[in-house]
Amino acid sequence: MMTKRASRKPLALLLAAALASAAPAALAAEDAFHIAQADQIEWQAGPDSLPAGAQMKVLAGDPGKQGPFVVRFRFPAHFKVAMHTHPMVENLTMISGEMMHDLGNDDADAQAVAPGGFIYLPSNTPHSVWTTDRPAVVQLTAIGPFKIEYLDPKDDPRNAR
Repeated sequence: MMTKRASRKPLALLLAAALASAAPAALAAEDAFHIAQADQIEWQAGPDSLPAGAQMKVLAGDPGKQGPFVVRFRFPAHFKVAMHTHPMVENLTMISGEMMHDLGNDDADAQAVAPGGFIYLPSNTPHSVWTTDRPAVVQLTAIGPFKIEYLDPKDDPRNAR
């Protein structure tokens, strides 16, 4: 007859083996942990797919690869990204400033998005964004790879460079 104590020994050995084999993965995840304080972000030039003046910082992941990523953008005052789409779902959170968001070609229907505001855009939703008299910081969360396609090729900054 097996006692309760004896029956727990194989379970304990199995648990110890599982934890030991998970240790390398836990260490790899631990190396990736970081905190990005807003006042310590080192801004870089935005991608060539955005008009000049945009700045960005990748906070997590890699927007050029398959998988989740988080990027923070800083746009100067009077900055506009013309009508465009993205093949992926886009989640935008306003951090600071104010940004206008439009789903059509009529700027009169645009909505202001203030700090703390959130925009959810299903894939391939045509839209444009622009700042007002103040710079704005917006955070993009999505599943990559990131792509932007302008409705009018003449609006694509990559065609002007």
